[in-house]
Amino acid sequence: MEGDDFCEAFLGFLLNLAAAKDKAVRFRVCQIVAGVLNALAVDAEISDELYERMEDVMLERLRDKMPLVRAQAARRVLSHTGPRTTASAW
Repeated sequence: MEGDDFCEAFLGFLLNLAAAKDKAVRFRVCQIVAGVLNALAVDAEISDELYERMEDVMLERLRDKMPLVRAQAARRVLSHTGPRTTASAW
């Protein structure tokens, strides 16, 4: 599906920026990745490779020197570790 291809390319681009020196860039990358994943349609597909890369990047950001970056990464990791429920969808 064309939308899925765009989403994968966009997320891949963002993940390349996750190790930026600028803390604001790292923060926004974590925030946007989480937002995109939360907004995906239920039937949207993301490759296993990209999903694993996202997990690796977000786990790395959990050790970021900036608390706001760590918080965004934790939100992303926690919101996508188990089955999605109404309580965890926000």
